Amino acid sequence: MDEFDRLESTIAAYKTRLETRPDELSNYWNLGLAFLLNHEDFAAQEVWFAGITADDAGESDRRLATLIEFLKRKSREYQKNYYPERSELIDYQLLDLDGDSPEIYVHLGEAIALQGRLDEAIAWWVKATEIKPDLFDVYCRCGVVLQKLGKFTDALHYYITALSLKSNPEIFYRLGICYLKTEQLQNALDTFRRAIAIAPDFADAIADLGWVLLRLQRHEEGMQTWRSALQRQPDFARFYCANIADLERDRIRVEFLNGLLENNSPTPIFLQLLEKLLSFHRQSPQPDRIPPSNPVEPPQLFYEWTRDWAVSANQQYKAIEPETTLKLKPPKTPDHSVHFSFRFGSKLTLPASFVTVVPEGRYWLDPTQTKSAVIAANNHFLADLSPDFPILSPRHPDKHPSKHSILSLKTLPKIEYFSGNIAVLSGLSNDIYFHWILDVLPKIGLLQKAGFQLSEIDGFIVRDRLPFQRETLDILNIPETRMIDPIHHPHIRGDRLIVPSFSGHISWPNPQTCRWLKRQFLEIKDTTNSDNFDRIYISRKSAKTRRILNEGEVIEILEKYEFKTVNLETLSVVEQARLFNQAKVIVAPHGSGLTNLVFCQPGTIAIELFSPNYVYHCYWWLSNLAELNYYYCLGETLPGEYLQRLLYPKSVSEDIAIAPRRLLDVLKFANVV
Repeated sequence: MDEFDRLESTIAAYKTRLETRPDELSNYWNLGLAFLLNHEDFAAQEVWFAGITADDAGESDRRLATLIEFLKRKSREYQKNYYPERSELIDYQLLDLDGDSPEIYVHLGEAIALQGRLDEAIAWWVKATEIKPDLFDVYCRCGVVLQKLGKFTDALHYYITALSLKSNPEIFYRLGICYLKTEQLQNALDTFRRAIAIAPDFADAIADLGWVLLRLQRHEEGMQTWRSALQRQPDFARFYCANIADLERDRIRVEFLNGLLENNSPTPIFLQLLEKLLSFHRQSPQPDRIPPSNPVEPPQLFYEWTRDWAVSANQQYKAIEPETTLKLKPPKTPDHSVHFSFRFGSKLTLPASFVTVVPEGRYWLDPTQTKSAVIAANNHFLADLSPDFPILSPRHPDKHPSKHSILSLKTLPKIEYFSGNIAVLSGLSNDIYFHWILDVLPKIGLLQKAGFQLSEIDGFIVRDRLPFQRETLDILNIPETRMIDPIHHPHIRGDRLIVPSFSGHISWPNPQTCRWLKRQFLEIKDTTNSDNFDRIYISRKSAKTRRILNEGEVIEILEKYEFKTVNLETLSVVEQARLFNQAKVIVAPHGSGLTNLVFCQPGTIAIELFSPNYVYHCYWWLSNLAELNYYYCLGETLPGEYLQRLLYPKSVSEDIAIAPRRLLDVLKFANVV
C-alpha cells in the first residue's frame, strides 16, 4: 500500500470514528492531521474548526490550546523520526493558529534545514529572533549553517550576536575559525584565548590557537601550543605514529607528531618538518599526459538539454528511462542529528536517460579526467552530456552550463578523426571503481535498450587499463580491438558519435542501474567456489588514503561478533558482487569498495566509517537505491581544524581513527550486537 492509499484509509477510519464518537476531540485532531498530510489543507482546517466550536463555544479557547499542543507534539515526532516534510506542513498550520510563538518559527526552520533548503531555514530563524531577540541557540544555529556554507562574514555576525547574550567556549571557537577564514588573525587569536579561558582543556581551540601563532611568526610558542593540544587529545597521533609509515609524506608526519608527543625536539627541526608538510599543500596534481599540439578553439555556446539540440538539428534522440523521483530514507545514527552532508530532503528527482547520435560530433576529456564535453558539429557543447568537477546533485544551480569549465579554457587539444559509429562510454574519473561501475558500464545497457547492436559499433571511447575495467568489458562483450582510450586520444571526432547519457545523473544512478548491474554480474555461473560470509568488514590497509589507523582494534571488536575481514583487491568484480550479495551486515571505511552495495539484497545493513572532515553521501544514496539499512560512524581526528589540515591538505584523503566505544554504540544502534 503506497502513502496515498494509507492516508485515504486513515481518513476513512477517523471519519467513521468521528461519526460514532463525536465527543472525542482527538478524532477531530487526527482526522484533520490526516487531511493535512494528504495536502487537503482546507478540509483539515474545517475539521479542526468543528472540533474547536463543537457543543460548548465557551470551551473554544481551551480546545484551541489543546489542538496547538497536539500539532506541536506531532511535528516534533515526525522530525525526530526523519519526516521533516510532514513536520513542515504541520508547522505552517501552527503559524496560522499561534503566529506569535517563536518556538514554531524555530522548529519550522529546522524542518526546512533538514530538507536542504538552508537559506530559507535561516530566514525563518531570523523571524523567530524578531519576536524574541534573546534566542541564543537560534543565533548559534544560523552561524553554524552559514559557516558550513562558507559564508564566514555572515556567520561572524550571528556568532557575535549570540556571544553578546551568553559566553560559550564552542561559539568562541567557531567565531575564531571564521576570523581565521577571513584572515583576521589578531581577532582569531583573541577569540581562541577567550574560548580556552572558559574551557582550559578545549583541545581544538588550543590547536588552532597554535596555528594562529605560527601565522604570526611566533614559532616556538605555536609549537608549544600544539604540544599542549596533543597532550589533551593524543589518540589519533599515537595511532598514526604506530601504524603508518609507507610513504615519504607519512614518515615526515610521523617524525613531526612524535616530536610533538615527546615534547623534546628543538624548534629548528620542527620548522624544517613544518616546511616540508606545508610544501605538500603547494603541490598541484599533474595530468597523466600532456595534450598534443595543434590546439583548437573550445566552444563558447551550449545547449542546456540535448533533446533541444536534437529537435533543432533534426537528429536522432531516443528516450530510454523516464525521469525518476526517489523517496530518501535518512541515514541512521545514534547522534542527536544527522550530519550536514546528508541534507538532501525527503526525495530527489533524477533526469530521464537517453541515447543520441551526433553526426560529426566530438568528445573531449581533460587528462585529469575531471572535465569533459560532447560537442556538436556547430561547435556547441551538449551540457547534459558534458559533466565536470565538482559533481553536484541533479539540477544543482551551481552546475548550470554557463559555469562549465570548458568556457574558461583558451584551447583544446588537436582533433583526431575516427571513421564510422563511435560510442562514448567514458565518464569522469574512469579509473575509480565507483565511477566505472555506476557511471560507465550502465551506458552499455542504455545502448542496448536503444536498439544498437554492439557488433555494429566501430569504436568505443573507454578506458581499459585496470583489471576491473578489462574484466567487466570482457563480460559485457566490448572487444579490446575496438576500444579507444580517451587519455591517449583526448579529443575525438567521429563520423557518427553515439552518446548515451548517464543512467540517472553522473554519480547519482537510478534504480534501473542497480537492477541492470545485478543481472550482468550476479547471473554468471560461479566457478570459483568463493567464500560467503554473513558479516564482513572491508579493509583498506592496502590503500594510500582513508585507512583505519587503529584497524587492529576495530577488527578485534568485530571478530567478537563473527565478522570476517576481506581485502577486495584480491577478488574479481564477480566475486565482490557475490560476496556483497550474500552478506547481511557490512562495515567499511568510505571508499570505492562500497560501490558493491549495489549488489546487496534489500534489508542488508551497511555501516560506513568516516573521518569527521570528509563525510560524503554517495553510498547512502546507493543504499537508498538498493533498499538497504544504512548507518554511519564518525571517527576521531587531530585536535583543531588546521593541525589536521597540515597533515592532510585534502580532507578526501584523511585517514580514520575509530574509537572502540563509538563503534560499539553504532553496532548496538543497528541491532547488530
